[in-house]
Amino acid sequence: MSTPTGPRATGALLRRRADLPDGHPDRARLRREAILASLPMARHLAQRYAGRGEPLDDLIQVASLALVQAVDGYDPRRPESFAGYAVPTIQGMLRKHFRDHAWAMRVPRQLQERAMAVRDATEELTGRLGRTPRRSELAGYLHAEPATVAQAMRAARVQRLPSLDQAVAGAPDPGFDRVDDRLAVRQLLGRLPARERRALALRYGDGLTYAAVAAELGISASGAALLLGRSLDALRR
Repeated sequence: MSTPTGPRATGALLRRRADLPDGHPDRARLRREAILASLPMARHLAQRYAGRGEPLDDLIQVASLALVQAVDGYDPRRPESFAGYAVPTIQGMLRKHFRDHAWAMRVPRQLQERAMAVRDATEELTGRLGRTPRRSELAGYLHAEPATVAQAMRAARVQRLPSLDQAVAGAPDPGFDRVDDRLAVRQLLGRLPARERRALALRYGDGLTYAAVAAELGISASGAALLLGRSLDALRR
């Protein structure tokens, strides 16, 4: 009989673990099984970020370490499902990895957002056209000026390529010493207008492309990128 996998199985294992007293010999085993049960989910989330300038193996490591922190931080007595807790935690760690490592020089957040919008548009138009889109086609798709698209494309080029002197695989990553306080994040989001909260939820919660966010909000893809950039800037203030 195969061992159940997935976030539901992890949640069930953690509930069993929570019922045991501290020091019980089965607690360590249940924790290990809970992590293993959701590793496929962590790998799947990492693969969604592949092809953006960072090695897939590094992204899987980031997602796996974030999963461990989610397992240790999840309270099975709360009504929230394990997936509802773990997915935002893992996605947040992956985005933090890109912010910390994927840019070779400091690039303003709004320009990073535009660069990612151009990347998403390039992927979508390549699928439609069967070739790499021209700059003018990207500008038309994004309802943006060609100069704005060119600036975003230049910004995308400064994303750091994998380095030969990267840390040895498996070495501790200081970026995992802290997980953002979820309550504080919710309080910050509560200060934003409803439209900006929805844009952030669509982009970073549901993982939609800029074009898809734009379609949901009834605006252009470049407008969605600008809206997200302003929203993120507001959260940092």
